[in-house]
Amino acid sequence: MPAYDVVVLAANTAGSREKLVGLLRNCATKLWSRGAVITEVRSWGIRDLAYRIRQRGVNHYRAHYLTLDLFCSPASLSELESTLRTSPLVLRWMPLRKRDAGRVSPE
Repeated sequence: MPAYDVVVLAANTAGSREKLVGLLRNCATKLWSRGAVITEVRSWGIRDLAYRIRQRGVNHYRAHYLTLDLFCSPASLSELESTLRTSPLVLRWMPLRKRDAGRVSPE
């Protein structure tokens, strides 16, 4: 399984921290059920955005930045992307494949 970094920008609204924890648990459960390995979840905290993101009629000027380090199959990654795409909490996400990282055998 190849290694990926997934960068996620989540909305910074009232009560969004609890919703974000629930979203991460949901994503982790789906990934684990498909055999993926999550090595680290890093929070960069709440930061100002470089530009305004308008989503669902709301302007966002600040966001919660997260990075997920994981080993998963491309099919598992596409399922994670569909979960992030349908979540109203997620503003942007970007999966990045690590070229220099080792591979994990499916065992």
